[in-house]
Formats: sequence, C-alpha cells, structure tokens
Amino acid sequence: MADTIHILGLGGVGVLVAHSLAGVTNRPRLNLMLHRPKEYHPPSLAITRNGVTEYQTDFDFESYQDGCWYRELPGSSVEPMEHSQSQSVLCNEAPIHVLIVAVKAHHTIHSIQLVKHRLSRHSTILFLQNGIGSLDELDTELFPNASVRPYYMSAVVTHCIRRNEFFSATHTAMGSISLGSSPRTTEAFKASMSLKAPPGADGLVSLFKRAYYLNAAVRSPQELLQQQLNKLVTNSVHNPLTSLLDCSIEGLITSTNPLVQATSDALVCEFSDIIKALPLSGLISKEDLETEFSAAKLKTTINQIGQRAGAHTTSMLQDLRNGEQTEIMYLNGCFMRWAVDLGIDCPVNKIIIRKVLEKESKADKIMLHQNAGPPDVLDDLMKGNLLSTTGVETTQV
Repeated sequence: MADTIHILGLGGVGVLVAHSLAGVTNRPRLNLMLHRPKEYHPPSLAITRNGVTEYQTDFDFESYQDGCWYRELPGSSVEPMEHSQSQSVLCNEAPIHVLIVAVKAHHTIHSIQLVKHRLSRHSTILFLQNGIGSLDELDTELFPNASVRPYYMSAVVTHCIRRNEFFSATHTAMGSISLGSSPRTTEAFKASMSLKAPPGADGLVSLFKRAYYLNAAVRSPQELLQQQLNKLVTNSVHNPLTSLLDCSIEGLITSTNPLVQATSDALVCEFSDIIKALPLSGLISKEDLETEFSAAKLKTTINQIGQRAGAHTTSMLQDLRNGEQTEIMYLNGCFMRWAVDLGIDCPVNKIIIRKVLEKESKADKIMLHQNAGPPDVLDDLMKGNLLSTTGVETTQV
C-alpha cells in the first residue's frame, strides 16, 4: 500500500470519504488536493449526522497555483512540493501512487489534467462519481496509450450526502460503497473491463472497509457493472425529476400528480429497453439482463432507494440551486448515446434532458425556488401523447 493517498474533489462524497478515512488508525497519509484553492479554507473537515458534527484534522493539503502544486504548511502559506527525478514534468512535483477522484463527472478531464504529469502506469485511480462515460473520455483525451495508462478502479456510492459549505457536509442517509476494477463499456456494441487488479488495490479496499461509516465492500467487475447500471437508472430518474419539480426525493415518490409518476415510469421503461439491448453477454448474461433490468424490477429498486433517501436533496438540484453545471449528460445523456447507437427511440428522456439543460442555462437561483404550478416538462410530455406511446397509462390532470 502506498504511504500517501491523494484525494481530489471535496464535495459531499469527497468530504465523507476523506473524513471517514482519517478516522482509521495505522493508515497512509491523506493529502487533500485543492485544485480550485481559495484564499482561506478551514483546517478541518466536518461531517454532521443526526444533528451532531464531528471534525477531522489529520490531513496534509496541496494547492494548485500558477501551474504548480504546492504543499501547505500548517498555519502558514504554501511550500513547493519536493522535486522528483523527472526533468520533463512542470514544477517537478512528486509522483502520485494512489489517487481518489471525487469531482463531478464533467470536471474529470480538467481535474486529472492538473495531475497527469504526476501519474504513471504504476498509479491507481479510484473514481467516486455518478454516471458513466468519463473514463472513456479520459482515455481519449489524456491517456490514449493503454500501456502507460494508470489503473482504474470504480466505486458505486449509495450514501446520501448534502454539501453544506467548503469542507463541510451532512450525511443524511447511510448507504454503502462498492469497490472494484472498472467495468468498461467503451461503445454500445463493444464491452470490456479491467480484470487485472491494480497495484495496491487490496490495501486501498482494506482501508475503505476499515472506515466504519463508509460501509465498503469489494465487488467483481460483473457485480460492479450491474450496480453501476442500477444506480445510473436511479439517478437518471430521481435527479432530473426532482430538479425540474424543485423537490426532495420523498416529494417526488409521494407526489399525487399522476403525470409525475407517469413520467417516472416512462423513463424507467425507456432505460430498461436500452439496457436489455446492450451487448453485455460477456459481462452480464442475457437472462440476468432480462430479469434484473426489467421495468418492474427497476421500479421496485428505485422506489426502495427513494424511501431510504427520504427528504434528501439530489446533487443535481443542489447544483441548479447553486447555479452550477449538472451531470445530466453523464446520466440521462449516457442513455441517449446508447439509444442512438442501438437505434432505440427514447422521446421522454430526450425531453427531460432538454428541460434540465434549459434550466441549467438560466442559472437563476431565485426562480429555482419559485413553484408556479405544474412544471412545463409535464405539459410537453403530454403533447403528442408521448407518455402513452411508452405503454404507461396516464390520467390527465
């Protein structure tokens, strides 16, 4: 196991993971990487559970400034990182052996670009992200040569976390983290995955499992892919619909508006058809695809997750309220890309994507908190009888 673990991305998930790992005894050093440094940041990370806030301070900090990474000295400014032997690396920062990435999917390329010169084929990167597609972009944009590419690991995170402010988050609902070698679906007609265990993977998994609140377990690539697809469906229903309706997950699943449930069911039916058409026979059997990803099974899974999440505010709604870019193209957009490759029509998903992107472009924080009657997305879905074409029965309000 490496003597240092670097953590890039300190949103809700990053804060939870860093805070939990800091509580493990006999662990590697934790370096928090501030790729968008501020003039001041708190000296500790804070996690609140059931109204009680706990703090962790045993971290080192690295800040990215003027094209270089610098190590912060406790209570002072910054100091340049140690020089490595390589003369081709800007600022000659020390190599990174284990990197945990918890930035939003659409920030992956830019964030990894800042540390690319410190990574090698001996490095392990663990991705803690929503959606699917960022790893393929990473291969294309930054690591096209597979022989020198870092090893990828992925995780499926089901904890519910709300970011409060910089370095602070609330753990609103307990979940789990499943870790494993990254399953890869580079194209809808070509599936592959990383079967070779990366160096230090066992130590990293062991560390996660020792962190009580993470509730972590290792999964095979096949199991991890199945969990990724289930979470992709769940996020592609909960995130955009709560964002468009400006409500919690509980508000979504308990809505008495029949169009809300009809829209949710229509999305699930479209996603089920797309997943079952993916050529994943080498990873997931055709029988399992038909059973595990039937519309009925997916609806049950989504409802169970929704009940556990309760009043949790989805990350997409948090992003919209903060005027930030959402992950819609790595959630619903992923299904859209697959549908195009497979020749499958998904009209409801297409409208949902358009409506989220329209709301995202407005970035009007005040309007996001105004509830002016039924959302126009539902009206748009009824035009042309789109919902009925999916086989979902609806009742006009």
